Amino acid sequence: MDPSMLVVELIDKDNGRWKAREVRETFLPCDAEIICSLPLCPTWPNDKLIWHFSANGEFSVKSAYQVARARVQAQTATSSDATGKSFWRLIWKLDVPPRIKVFAWKVGAQALATKMNLAIRVPAVDMRCDICGAVEELDVHVLFLCPLAREVWSHSGFEDALWQGGGLTALDIMGRLRTSCLWTGLLILWL
Repeated sequence: MDPSMLVVELIDKDNGRWKAREVRETFLPCDAEIICSLPLCPTWPNDKLIWHFSANGEFSVKSAYQVARARVQAQTATSSDATGKSFWRLIWKLDVPPRIKVFAWKVGAQALATKMNLAIRVPAVDMRCDICGAVEELDVHVLFLCPLAREVWSHSGFEDALWQGGGLTALDIMGRLRTSCLWTGLLILWL
């Protein structure tokens, strides 16, 4: 069999059926019978591109944005994430003002107004921290790693070990703190 052979070469488009002789010459008898028994469309519409991610099959920037956003959200924890459900319930049940709960949710969803998040939406934004000049102003940097944030935390009474260690996100640190009795205090300090 020629590796560059296409299925269309085995179809008689004029009559809407398989070219049985070519199919039998190309495949084993058992496979040829199965192939020849597959129904074919008697009318052959022109091929057209269809965008799978929209109801009408047409590509739009909006539908591409929705696909990209869904992929990003799948990679980050959400309030409906089964593994983090108890964690998010804890946040929403805290006896604190709603703005504090929303802020904690924004930290967990990586939705804070950091330069890194702004750069995702606006190209050519300088992502460096205005305070210390760090390369990327991420949520974990703003809240814990920037020298100014470290100075604030040094006077807070919280243990430095809670947010030290490489590769941590702000959500990781919140996860460490959820077992701490200082959890509510941390959320209040952020605001």
